Amino acid sequence: MTALLVVDDVRVREAMSDLLAAAVGFRLVAAVADPAEAVQHAARHAPAIGIVDLWSTADQVPRGLNVVTALSRQGVPVLALTPRERVGALALEAGAVAFVDKGCGPDQVLEAARAVAGVLDAAPESQADPA
Repeated sequence: MTALLVVDDVRVREAMSDLLAAAVGFRLVAAVADPAEAVQHAARHAPAIGIVDLWSTADQVPRGLNVVTALSRQGVPVLALTPRERVGALALEAGAVAFVDKGCGPDQVLEAARAVAGVLDAAPESQADPA
């Protein structure tokens, strides 16, 4: 499945890129920090999933939520990486399908990504959508 990665921290972006590159079934179409670039890549590649890091500082969270909303409006299912559950709930309101805590392990991220992209029947445990 094709994936678009949106992470502002270069070290995290590189680690996540490496994780997706090594994982069976994933093909990374772009790994970017800039929200506008993310929207352009989504329009160009129509990825099966967008993985968006919601930045930890309070002033940066709205920027990440805007990316979630923009990708969702383009029909890209979004998995949000969040620093706190409260931020995860905001991500769901913004259009994310699910969220995982940034502190979870790589296997949990991949499992959640597969679920969000519709590869798995079960939703990720950390999904907090009450609906």
